[in-house]
Amino acid sequence: MVANGAGPIDPFTGAAAGFRSFPVPNRPGAEQQVGDAIWFFNVGGGANDGQYDTFLSRSLRGTNFSRVISFDWEMRFTARGSWAVRRFEDGALLKVPFELWNIGINTPDDPSDDYRLVPWFRSNGAVGGLQTDPDGMTYQLDPNDHGTSGGTDDPYTPWIYWRIPADNSAGTGGYDAYVSAIDTSLAFMPGVDASGTYDYGGGEAFARTILVSWNGDDVSDGEVAAGTQLRPEEGSIIRIITTKPNTPGDVFSFESVAPKTEDLRLARQQAAKLVNVFPNPYHRNIVDLNNPFEQFVTFTHLPEEEVTIHIFTIYGDLVRKIRHTNGTQFEEWGLRNSDGRAVASGMYIVRIDMGEIGVKVLKLGVL
Repeated sequence: MVANGAGPIDPFTGAAAGFRSFPVPNRPGAEQQVGDAIWFFNVGGGANDGQYDTFLSRSLRGTNFSRVISFDWEMRFTARGSWAVRRFEDGALLKVPFELWNIGINTPDDPSDDYRLVPWFRSNGAVGGLQTDPDGMTYQLDPNDHGTSGGTDDPYTPWIYWRIPADNSAGTGGYDAYVSAIDTSLAFMPGVDASGTYDYGGGEAFARTILVSWNGDDVSDGEVAAGTQLRPEEGSIIRIITTKPNTPGDVFSFESVAPKTEDLRLARQQAAKLVNVFPNPYHRNIVDLNNPFEQFVTFTHLPEEEVTIHIFTIYGDLVRKIRHTNGTQFEEWGLRNSDGRAVASGMYIVRIDMGEIGVKVLKLGVL
């Protein structure tokens, strides 16, 4: 809810049941309305009514999702209201106290891309909306209870279908064309079907939306108590903000740390990190079948010069000293000590001295 009868609500407050998984900024409280009611946007009918999943499946039925996403929408309670068709009952014309708007994509303060929709109306079980007063507005609570919360004290309004007019350019042109095509003199005349006089070429956005008066009045007696706030006061605005998937036109920018160049110390550190030995551990029972008597491990990513490799037992005894002079980044050790005898199984410590680059210490297992 972004506004109520007293004007804009800053920051705006929730207008749905967060405890039913609706993504709302907070749990709406007394700040939502000037009157006593607290309104939840929801849908009518369906199993598990009140749940967010039910709202999605019943309001965004069929291809509605593709028309709703990524736009934002508003239900605005105004003095002029809208002409609505009681589409699924008798096709009669009714005046409802709100306007339905598509307000663009992330542009709530820019009215230049807003366009007005046409409402369809469906009463709840032949109640709520059967008013026949041409000077009045039809849309208020009825004695039906909604499943938003427990008990029998959540009455709700008739169902509204948000119809996109054939002309959905910015402004009220599409809605105005609809009004000029229908015969408003037929208003509040049940049985006179005025629904077929206009081209609803834009399709449906939302279906079956309602407003629930949360804990508004116990309707188990079949009545809404006198004095109950029957609908949001004039000036109230409910805004539906949808998810914004990426599109081919989206542009993203990223900032990263600039690469360091001519940093000898960093280059040496990076070079030392790459030095390694494989296989590790070395399994003597896995040998090269083409040369079963030659067993060795390979040191990798070595500098091409100034490298000395010392291999120690875990007790600190020197097993072998190797000078790397072959001009490549590889050096082999044949798993033999300085006397040419095969080393025993166990863990060995390897110290690789690379001059200015530094020292790398490795653990090597021989099994």
